[in-house]
Amino acid sequence: MRILIEKSNYSKGIFLIGFALLLLISCKKDHYDDDPDTDDPQPIEVDIHMAVSKYIDGNDQPFYYKNGDMQQLPANKDVEVIPQDIFVSGQDVYIVGYEGEEYALNYHPKKAILWKNGVPQELATHPARPPKQKLFSYPETMFM
Repeated sequence: MRILIEKSNYSKGIFLIGFALLLLISCKKDHYDDDPDTDDPQPIEVDIHMAVSKYIDGNDQPFYYKNGDMQQLPANKDVEVIPQDIFVSGQDVYIVGYEGEEYALNYHPKKAILWKNGVPQELATHPARPPKQKLFSYPETMFM
């Protein structure tokens, strides 16, 4: 009986040593020094676009930022004009927003506006429904 116990402890020890070696081998660091395509990631240049409103002379007015440079979008300066969404497709910049009345208890947008590359275009809206305020694209077609 004593021989069986010694064999059992001996086989457990070999198993544990083998398992530890297997862990050490499998946790080895990968070396990419031979492959130049796996260097550290390099920064890339991207354009940052934002559509914002700014309070000027009693009304919110639409502005467009590209990489920190601000440009005011053409709009009616007598009422609130709020940009809501921006979408960039190639060289074209689309901004959608709305023109409303001064803030009041029952305030709601009066008409939707789409700026394409800074040129405003009034969009048809239903008088009982506020204009849509999101943009998305499917190859070469803009949707609101």
